[in-house]
Amino acid sequence: MKRLIMMATLTASLFSCGTVCDRFKSSSDSLETKGKACSDYQSGGVTFNKTKCDEGISKCNADDVKKLNAYLDCLDKAGTCSGNYTAWALTNVLGCASNIGGLSAECTAAVNN
Repeated sequence: MKRLIMMATLTASLFSCGTVCDRFKSSSDSLETKGKACSDYQSGGVTFNKTKCDEGISKCNADDVKKLNAYLDCLDKAGTCSGNYTAWALTNVLGCASNIGGLSAECTAAVNN
């Protein structure tokens, strides 16, 4: 019974947080909003394709998903841009990229929209 309760709790927590692709969409939208606060804002022209991510995420192994979640955690901590957009983007987006080093080739191809 104890194991069943633990599994139900884990399952509920996983579903309440959404999928990795849901998190990518949310983080992408949030970064766009935070970046627009800079007077020299420049749209990156990159649109996140959640459908493609949902179709390919199954190619990511557990270690890949852990790295992707660490990357998204880092992105979610980004502050609102208050100075130079390029400097803000380099610090907040590229600075988080170290979390996704070593993704499997299958996962990289699957989620790289």
